[in-house]
Amino acid sequence: MEVVANSVGSEIMSERQSYPLNLRTLEEKDTRPNAPVENGYSTRYSEIINSSPENMKPKTKTDWEARFACEKPLQVKTIDKAFAGIPAGATMLIVTPKMVDEVIRNVPMGSVVDQSTIRRVLAKKHKADYACPVTTGIALRVVSERAYLRSQCESNQSDVTPFWRAVDPSSDLAEKLACGRSYILQKLNEEVAEPSAPSLGG
Repeated sequence: MEVVANSVGSEIMSERQSYPLNLRTLEEKDTRPNAPVENGYSTRYSEIINSSPENMKPKTKTDWEARFACEKPLQVKTIDKAFAGIPAGATMLIVTPKMVDEVIRNVPMGSVVDQSTIRRVLAKKHKADYACPVTTGIALRVVSERAYLRSQCESNQSDVTPFWRAVDPSSDLAEKLACGRSYILQKLNEEVAEPSAPSLGG
């Protein structure tokens, strides 16, 4: 079975600070004009100390169900400047997780679909020239994480979106997902590809 490769990009990024800190940075003076002093130390020192692991708030776990359920009005915007291969003056659909979920649920068993096809289908359905590639990538992440969580719950087994049909196992997105690449490959291997399966793109 041939899986169509696609590049999702960096929809969700996180920044981390390396520890332990270089002590030289703590000794450096704050050279900014009129740099304030806090407790006898420059704010440069205070900022570093306050950003240490002991003072950092723990990250809250993402509620994928809530992100999926978030209702947003349909948005089709005319862009003023060229963006991600979309020319200026074109209309662009802002994609939501529920839109992507609906498309994936219509992908036949044994078939796969890439993001460019999803965007083309959604743009046509909502009468836009293009669908936003950034929000499509984000929406696919939400749909995938939610579906995987549901697959781990016995009560939701009958309502799991087959996201593995839309996520290239070699993509950056596959690596970021909680399920990992191996789960996607496993699900794809379980489905026997039908050469005559209808094309979603039509």
